[in-house]
Amino acid sequence: MRAAAFVRAARRIRLIFGPQRSILSRDGKGMSISVEKVGYDYWSSAMIGKFAFPFFEFSKALSVDAAVQVSNGGVDKAGPLVEYERRIVAGELLDGDVRQVRTIKELQRLYDELVENSVRCGLDRYATSEKSGRSRWLWSRFMPQLSYSPVKGLYLYGGVGTGKTMLMDLFYEQLPCSWRKKRIHFHAFMLNVHSRLRKHQGVSDPLEVVALEISDESILLCLDEFMVTDVADALILNRLFRHLFGNGVVLVSTSNRAPDNLYEGGLQRDLFLPFIAT
Repeated sequence: MRAAAFVRAARRIRLIFGPQRSILSRDGKGMSISVEKVGYDYWSSAMIGKFAFPFFEFSKALSVDAAVQVSNGGVDKAGPLVEYERRIVAGELLDGDVRQVRTIKELQRLYDELVENSVRCGLDRYATSEKSGRSRWLWSRFMPQLSYSPVKGLYLYGGVGTGKTMLMDLFYEQLPCSWRKKRIHFHAFMLNVHSRLRKHQGVSDPLEVVALEISDESILLCLDEFMVTDVADALILNRLFRHLFGNGVVLVSTSNRAPDNLYEGGLQRDLFLPFIAT
């Protein structure tokens, strides 16, 4: 058993202290991943995709440092960036994708903000109220209050095959298990919303009750492949997310479309446009 342990340790050492190299990327064209901060009444044009500079230099020195921290069991800084670098060193991911590196750094920033504000955001499911969504809705009739999150989410968009879903999943997997979080495909999410709306027929504002139920279950919502094609979805998204953001929900989503191109050419799109503004 000691011999086997020694072999495993030797393999780890060989992996950790493998060769390093610097990569110079001259690719500033074509479709790319972009990132924008989103939240209620908040929209920042922080482009991560097409670079303003034709040359970009990226050093892989962080890869070895991150792998050493993880292998020693003394991780000083956790999160998606550390895991991304570990996978590069382990040969699980290819190195050199500058756009992915820029994007994972944004996800790491979001991860750090969520950890720092976890109490204010009410992320821990064991420290939050056990009132049901409908009970909270009835109480809000007497004591209306809004609680927007101090942390703004991310909207990642770009071409097919650029790694958006992989990066969001990597981010999601690093989050504490005790947090109120959910990762779901956007289409499945909307089917669930419509099912809940049918259950609450007869309530004066069933969409508000549904939003309270969702936020009770998940403060951090990760939606994959955000794509609006159905008019029924388009007509309720603005009010739904207005309620969700008012309940403190943080949204992280991926899409093949830029925000301004969502539901392009759709019926009654003018009713959908306020959702883009949120």
